[in-house]
Amino acid sequence: MERLAKEIVVELLMMQHRDIEGILQRLLAHFQQESWQQIGERTTLDLNQLRDLMISHLEQEQKLLFAWVLRHGTHSQQLVYQGFWQSGLALARLIQTFFKNWQYSWRREEELGGFLRDLQALACMMAERIHTEERLLYPSFAHDTYISPLFLQDGDVERQPDAEQLHHLTLQAISECMRNEEISQLDCWQLVADPPSSWVDQTEGLE
Repeated sequence: MERLAKEIVVELLMMQHRDIEGILQRLLAHFQQESWQQIGERTTLDLNQLRDLMISHLEQEQKLLFAWVLRHGTHSQQLVYQGFWQSGLALARLIQTFFKNWQYSWRREEELGGFLRDLQALACMMAERIHTEERLLYPSFAHDTYISPLFLQDGDVERQPDAEQLHHLTLQAISECMRNEEISQLDCWQLVADPPSSWVDQTEGLE
């Protein structure tokens, strides 16, 4: 029964990860089109779905995942997950600010540079968090016993996630934006540094 409960929790979180990936793929398709006319209106549905899904995902993380950690985790695991909890609160604040600032399609069209800059920041923070979460949950992403997975052992589930996929989608979306002649001239892209080849490089600080 205990193992079944663990698998249900993890599968719920992974399903939401795949749904988030699907929305990012649709947003990427919008950005890949030659014409950016009415981009604000065309992205409304996907952005609203992304907002609702991200809020739901954070709620599930905090309620299901961390309740288990605080009850059953070791002291070291609790310390790691407390930091992860704080990053969840930071992401929640970023979500709230992003959708408050860009809830109207006309504003996304008139201030496209600011919209893309904030979308880039949101996507990168979301990709980092999801990758870190999968690294904490699955043994294939854990590099030492300090962050050994709380839930699953090797072989517990057939499909372990490819955490690089979400990061790849994020970088691809940014790259498509920068290839657009109009968008590449916007000041917001002058600050974009060369991204790392692997998001694992960005999570080594956990160790």
